[in-house]
Amino acid sequence: MPPRQKHTSAKTCRAQVPALHRALLRARVWRSWDTNADIGGGKYELATDELAEHQVGNVVYDPYNRPPGFNEASLRVIKKGLMTATVANVLNCIMEPHIREKVIRLAAVAVAPKRMAYFAVYEGDKSGVGRETRDGWQENRKLESYVVEIEGHFDVVRVVVIEGLRCIVAYGSRLV
Repeated sequence: MPPRQKHTSAKTCRAQVPALHRALLRARVWRSWDTNADIGGGKYELATDELAEHQVGNVVYDPYNRPPGFNEASLRVIKKGLMTATVANVLNCIMEPHIREKVIRLAAVAVAPKRMAYFAVYEGDKSGVGRETRDGWQENRKLESYVVEIEGHFDVVRVVVIEGLRCIVAYGSRLV
């Protein structure tokens, strides 16, 4: 059972390939037969289908948008360690710090010490003041403000630009 959130991501899920996944594909981060852990990947298969066209596997884990059996199977694969992990526009929709920490921890579990985890957020109005929206919750935090939370689980955390998209890259998982 997923951790209890005041606002879940059920309504924030969009039927689109996340900009993070598109940028990583353009940058050729993945090679054929790599597999990505898509933490908070939503209820749609668009990212999985897009990566499959490039012969890249995508294992989605999303306890708020996928059935329990699906997530249990995904966790078994993710915990074995994958090439990359992506957390695309997930952290900004979570009000509770301890639940954001669980998401970041799962991304760290998903990647071996020398493999990468990628984080992207929607910054909202960039005020740093979280608020309820018509669809759930928005942190309204700048990308850089998430670095401290991510550093708790990775040795190296950097804000970078990949194919025009500002994101956070983390590696050196401390959980392996």
